[in-house]
Order: sequence, then structure tokens, then C-alpha cells
Amino acid sequence: MNKIENNIPAFPIDAKHIEGGVNADYAGMTLLDYFAGKAIQGLLINRPSWSSGNMDLASEAYGIASQMLEVRKNYIP
Repeated sequence: MNKIENNIPAFPIDAKHIEGGVNADYAGMTLLDYFAGKAIQGLLINRPSWSSGNMDLASEAYGIASQMLEVRKNYIP
């Protein structure tokens, strides 16, 4: 996946609260992931049942999340 502008950590932590210092390899959930999780909830509530292996639904959720990040650029100074 391409790097998306303003895809920052969704729930940042002050580095001084991490025991042993900062692990640069793990930044936690990004805004894209958080938005996709919220989007898929809305998509699933309107489906009669969940069928495993439905990649289209996950792709749609990430598509919505990507659009949310694009719109977000207009509101963040």
C-alpha cells in the first residue's frame, strides 16, 4: 500500500510513558486503520450476514478510509 499523507498514529503516546524507550518499528494503529475499522462497522450493519473471505468488503472499507483522509486535509491546519 502506498504511503498516505496525514496517515498518522490514531492514538499517539508520549514517548516518556513507554517503558524502555521508543520502538520506532511499532507506532500502533494509524488513522487509515481506525477509519477503515469504523467504515466496515457501518458496512456490516447493513449486511444480512457476514461471509468469511469477502475481500471486497474490506477493500471498500479501506477505500472509504482513504477518502476520509483526503477530506481531512481540508480541515487540518
